[in-house]
Amino acid sequence: MKWQLKDIKPETILEHSKVNKTSYLFSNILLSREIVTKKDIYKYFHPENSELYDPFLLTDMNKSVEKIHDIIESDKKILVYGDYDVDGVTSTSLLYLFFLKFSSEVIYYIPDREKEGYGLSKRGIDHAKEKNVSLIITCDCGINSIKEIEYANSKGIETIVTDHHQPDAILPKAFSIIDPKRKNDIYPNKDLAGVGVAYKLIYAYCLKYDIRLKTATDFLDLVALGTAADIVPMKDENRILTYRGIKKINSGDIRIGLAELIRTCNLQEKKLNVSDIVFNIAPRLNAAGRVSNAKKSIKLLTTTEIRMAREYSDILDKENLQRRTIQDDVYESALFQIQEKYGENIPKIIILNSNTWHPGVIGIVSSKIKESFYRPNFLISFRNGIGKGSGRSIKKFNLYNALTSSKKYLEGFGGHFAAAGLSIKKQNLENFESSISDYTDKNIDDENLIRILPIDAEIQLENINATLLKFIDRMMPFGPGNMRPIFCMYKVHPYRAKILKNKHLKFSVKNENLYLDCMGWDMVDKFELIMSSKKEINIAFVPTINEWNGVKNIQLIIKDIKE
Repeated sequence: MKWQLKDIKPETILEHSKVNKTSYLFSNILLSREIVTKKDIYKYFHPENSELYDPFLLTDMNKSVEKIHDIIESDKKILVYGDYDVDGVTSTSLLYLFFLKFSSEVIYYIPDREKEGYGLSKRGIDHAKEKNVSLIITCDCGINSIKEIEYANSKGIETIVTDHHQPDAILPKAFSIIDPKRKNDIYPNKDLAGVGVAYKLIYAYCLKYDIRLKTATDFLDLVALGTAADIVPMKDENRILTYRGIKKINSGDIRIGLAELIRTCNLQEKKLNVSDIVFNIAPRLNAAGRVSNAKKSIKLLTTTEIRMAREYSDILDKENLQRRTIQDDVYESALFQIQEKYGENIPKIIILNSNTWHPGVIGIVSSKIKESFYRPNFLISFRNGIGKGSGRSIKKFNLYNALTSSKKYLEGFGGHFAAAGLSIKKQNLENFESSISDYTDKNIDDENLIRILPIDAEIQLENINATLLKFIDRMMPFGPGNMRPIFCMYKVHPYRAKILKNKHLKFSVKNENLYLDCMGWDMVDKFELIMSSKKEINIAFVPTINEWNGVKNIQLIIKDIKE
């Protein structure tokens, strides 16, 4: 792991501190994130007051809201077609509940992960035809569903696509397509989550037809869930929408199903943040789509009955436990396969496959493989000769472009820079692996395979205090592009080191009479560095508040230890 501190001149930090009346350390943190002017600082610390972009800047937005309005006025049926992850589930719930306010002729559909796979399916379109649907609105999918939308057209069903994934060169022949990544689209924020695009649609509908904007902003809790869970950059509009949505959640002004899910996670007494969504709420909402059917998650988010909310919240909690067991088994199998296939010579891209892996968890396991080996990778689960694959990438390697280079061996693919999915026939696997490996070898330098740890600032022990923690809290919400600040200290002495549960490290660092506790999760391999208090070490860490038995103390969460 290579530590990377931005090269900011001390005189620049001093000037920033003087002009903005902040401490040297706080100015250092802000400058490391390119927050320079008073205007930058105000927008950063007041995200809810920052202006959001005009939704009508999105290509096809105006014709989309007019079409939806005409369908509603004609009492024709609308089907909201979503995806089975949190982004898709929240997008579907948002569009379904919003348009249900204006028409009783609104239904939704989520494909079965194993039987239909990702995106629009012939089976889903047939369902729409059976239900006499006139218009399908997709969310978090559809941008590359060329054949499926042609099939819908042949059935007399029009389609409005709302998506955020990368389009191919040829777009489907839908009535309209709303995707900020469309070529020549002038919308400033290209990084909206699927739920962000869906929110822009309902916001535009309110503007167009003079409906109270609160009718749209009431769904910001769902926008925050989907945006945080989809790990899109927490910058610009995404940060504003997430900030406002989390504020709404913490006010208690949320739908009953989400309140019950928070209770199930034992978070009802806590002020929620992005981490709580990503590590507690999102896995439960995802669980149904991974091991059974994501419709359960939508029923939870759309119900108005407390009994049903509790029932589905408990179901998702149990299915999440089931998902974790399945996931652990697949991860162990993947590690064994890596050892068998590659030994010590790990290539620049890892391609693994199995006939026994559950397709619902391979995306999560792919993320864990990426973290463990810092390599882009694909895990492919085969059923009856057809494989469904999921991949994750590292910085500076575009996974979508990599798949594009080998698309002649694929039945289908989609995604974006950091994450992608594919379908492939078993007989094409060897050629695909050879092709994408060649592409990777040419497009990843060895230095890109070294994990970079961005450090905001060097700090002294005495500067880690409640004032700093309060400042960090004001920097939320965190996520890619605005991660929680990481600091480093050089030449400190470890004390009272011990191993917890055979894999975690607990120790203290001392400066004169000041001690601070440190916790290194899954860092048992670093124990030798902290065994003796005579050793000097360098540490990279995140300062947090640890509460135990009602007592709060500052604790450093260790990211790396070096001699």
